[in-house]
Amino acid sequence: MPYGSQEEAYKNATTLAYLTADTVLAAWMRLKYPHLTVGALASSAPILQFENIVPPDTFYNIVSNDFKACCS
Repeated sequence: MPYGSQEEAYKNATTLAYLTADTVLAAWMRLKYPHLTVGALASSAPILQFENIVPPDTFYNIVSNDFKACCS
């Protein structure tokens, strides 16, 4: 979590700019093209989802349950 806490990260547009899908894409790029990349920084990326290791809806269920818990 950038800035150390959810409250700080969600405070304004400047801090929210770091919470993007780019980190998920970085992990995917590293997995798909390991011969072209040296590394990737992916915070909370659903890496296993791309490898068909878990059922396809598992990540979405976890995210949905987390959202319901924090925002209800």
